[in-house]
Amino acid sequence: MWPVVGGILYNPSSGVFSLLSAMVFDICYPTGSLLTDGTILIAGGVQMVTGQNGGHSLLVTATAEIYDRATGTFTLTGSMSTDRYRPPATPLANGRVLIIGGANQTQTTRSAQIYDLVTGFPLPTTPMLSGRLCGQSVLLNGGQVRVEGVFDANRTGDSLLERFNPQTGSFFSCPPASSGGIQDFRAASGVAPGPAVPVSPLYLGRSSNATTIAVQ
Repeated sequence: MWPVVGGILYNPSSGVFSLLSAMVFDICYPTGSLLTDGTILIAGGVQMVTGQNGGHSLLVTATAEIYDRATGTFTLTGSMSTDRYRPPATPLANGRVLIIGGANQTQTTRSAQIYDLVTGFPLPTTPMLSGRLCGQSVLLNGGQVRVEGVFDANRTGDSLLERFNPQTGSFFSCPPASSGGIQDFRAASGVAPGPAVPVSPLYLGRSSNATTIAVQ
């Protein structure tokens, strides 16, 4: 897949997709997160670089851009301390955004970084316990962030679960939920309450243990 220089905006009221203006860099596999002021952070990914002979190559990047929905434009907002693509991004309760893991040009990374709407990057924090590519992260109601798989530093399946504590800026291991246990996740904005239903999550073709979820 070659990087693209723009985006598409979906209007749920009209059901219409519309093209956006060009990003500062053509990019694929970044991460994105809605900020508290309504703008959108887009960080990391893979850029297409043009050489002196006109040839093209792909380069993992640490750059970050902000998309302003009011003006419809993209602007640079500094860079992360580590090049990475496919890193999970999680909005924290304090309005900052936690960006973790992903992979650089050669390997997965354990590094984590926090984006602040006022100061931008870099706000480094302690690294994760395990490097992760295509990982999952979710904000819990207590303010901590739950982190899991999919691939560790050896690009093999990773079952290690971690949590990030924004108060200490550190990660710690946690056991998987026992059968019948309750995991207190924060539902995404706009998800309507509903009864508990059985689900079987699927990560890149690998099914995990069945579980039950409900939105309250």
